[in-house]
Amino acid sequence: MEELLERLLEECRPCTGAGRVADYIPELAKEDPDALGVYVIGSEGKHSWAGDCRQSFTLQSVVKPVLLLQALLDNGAEAVQNRVGVEATGKPFDAINAGEQTLDSRHINPMVNMGAIVMCTLIHGGSYEERFQRLLELTGRLTGNPEIGIDEAVYRSEKSHGSKNRSLAYLLKSCGLLEDDVEEVLDCYFRACSIQVDCQGLAHMGAVLANRGRLPDSGQRVFPAALARYVNAILMTCGMYDGSGEFAVRVGVPAKSGVAGGIMAYNYARFGSLTDFGANYNLTVNDMTKRGMNVGRLAPAFFTYFLQPPCMTGVFPFLQAAPFDTTYMGQTIKEVTFGGIFACLPILWVLAFSKRILAMRARQRSTRTIMGVIMVLIGSGIIVALADAELAGILQRYYADFSFMFLAAAVLPCFVVNEQLFAARTGYDLMLKVLLVLACASVTYSLLLCFVPETGWYSNVYPWAYQGLLDSVLFWK
Repeated sequence: MEELLERLLEECRPCTGAGRVADYIPELAKEDPDALGVYVIGSEGKHSWAGDCRQSFTLQSVVKPVLLLQALLDNGAEAVQNRVGVEATGKPFDAINAGEQTLDSRHINPMVNMGAIVMCTLIHGGSYEERFQRLLELTGRLTGNPEIGIDEAVYRSEKSHGSKNRSLAYLLKSCGLLEDDVEEVLDCYFRACSIQVDCQGLAHMGAVLANRGRLPDSGQRVFPAALARYVNAILMTCGMYDGSGEFAVRVGVPAKSGVAGGIMAYNYARFGSLTDFGANYNLTVNDMTKRGMNVGRLAPAFFTYFLQPPCMTGVFPFLQAAPFDTTYMGQTIKEVTFGGIFACLPILWVLAFSKRILAMRARQRSTRTIMGVIMVLIGSGIIVALADAELAGILQRYYADFSFMFLAAAVLPCFVVNEQLFAARTGYDLMLKVLLVLACASVTYSLLLCFVPETGWYSNVYPWAYQGLLDSVLFWK
């Protein structure tokens, strides 16, 4: 990979002469226009780099996705969108995006300067110093650098030569989109733009966004997956300003540029079925990322998907993620699962008695149709499960691809039992009670699984309601 990156850098190096440094900020005018570096965090977790990737520079506009994330975390998507729109402006980053007579939130988005200035006001904090420190802490987590700081010289240069941004801020204030003191808001914005990073920090930030809010090394969640989708969409349509459309057509990935020369881009596409077999996974060591067959993965997949016992805990929602490691093409892939379907859905235990149950029906009506349907459903479920493991890995989200087939197969013997046993016969009530218990246990497991934070099914979609539920259930803590 390093040889490829070095070759690409040499091919692209002549292009550095086609641009110029951002001399409207005096400190940025001092930057070396020939500096060129690249850092890649691969889908399997490998780090590769070339050129001047260790040279530090300021984030500038690449901080705007972080501003957006912090605002989303503090206020939620609906509140943020009420203050700042999502439509691409088709104009440069510092353009005055006004309509015929006035300016409203529909005329700006979080990736242009006016939108980013408003984002600063949406960050929670008792003072703008506190707001910036919270933003800096989030930036440190996203870039993988807890010691991150700002370039004081660039900050002072931006603040003393920020006339255009001041005019934008005062326009926002005159139109009622900015309520706080303009200089305090701009000071926070100038500091944010002056946060110092290198290529590795940008690659790490891209990997977190590609991984839907999880750190690429540990898998720890930094922000909900729903917010990652929001930011990814904005970066795809607005991240490169008036060149976003052409960039989307030519390159096709979310990206963000800054006038200090940094560009962050990442591939967050996924594959998991025959219909989208050719795509790549997001940049994370937590997902199977390369297509191809691996017979050694069949046995672990069978155990994980069908037989693995669930991990239980005494705290709501009582289910705990079970870490699962598997080796694929020399890489150890880490995932979390929550137990196999036969261990967690007791209603499927009925399938073990299918032959005896169907024998009761055969005494009255000699037919093997139902048994044939059950065998086809079970066989198809096993094939789909193992095919998923081969094509895309052993992943919790693929349980839905095959589990419904086994549930459908289990329903058929239940109907036969209800049809063949009569109320007058001994054991009828007992059999119905057993089936009811098995069904209730299966439904309970499925409902609790929705509340496990790692799945994101409820915690990411309705974070406010999820927190309220936890506070209600865990009232004794």
